[in-house]
Amino acid sequence: MAALGFSQILSGSTHQAGHTLHLIFMSGIGIDLVEIEPVPWSDHFSLEAPLSVLPPSRCGEHIFAFPQRPMDPEGFQNALQDPNPSSTSIDEIVSDWHSRLSEAIDSLAPRCFLKPWISAAPWYTSELCKKKWELRQLERQWKGTHGKVSKTSYKMLMRFYEMVVKLAKRE
Repeated sequence: MAALGFSQILSGSTHQAGHTLHLIFMSGIGIDLVEIEPVPWSDHFSLEAPLSVLPPSRCGEHIFAFPQRPMDPEGFQNALQDPNPSSTSIDEIVSDWHSRLSEAIDSLAPRCFLKPWISAAPWYTSELCKKKWELRQLERQWKGTHGKVSKTSYKMLMRFYEMVVKLAKRE
């Protein structure tokens, strides 16, 4: 797995007999910690691994959409009808079907660019978005564990985030 760029997270046993039966591999994803705990209803242990993954950024990408109008079913059916296949080879018949299907969809429901969304808050940058995401992660952690450390971390980041937002709005 290392040759494919993956690394194993677990290092301890995950079964009552002392064997590692469960594997967690990762590549490009941060895992904060893995908790391995025995459970009374199984001889396998419980694994908990919170992930830190940011959603993919769509900044600068063109976003396509299909029109929001009903498609003509008869036109679609007529565009696909071809009683005589051009070949007896399965690969050529599938390729021909794929090209006719693509042409029918492109002619009846062509893709168009969506207008870019203009932010009503130009001060809200990708850095602020990332900080807000981190803040929400800490908030979920605090509400899930009710621990003092997670509450303190959440409150400190909340103060920092509020200060950064105020500075960004002034600029």
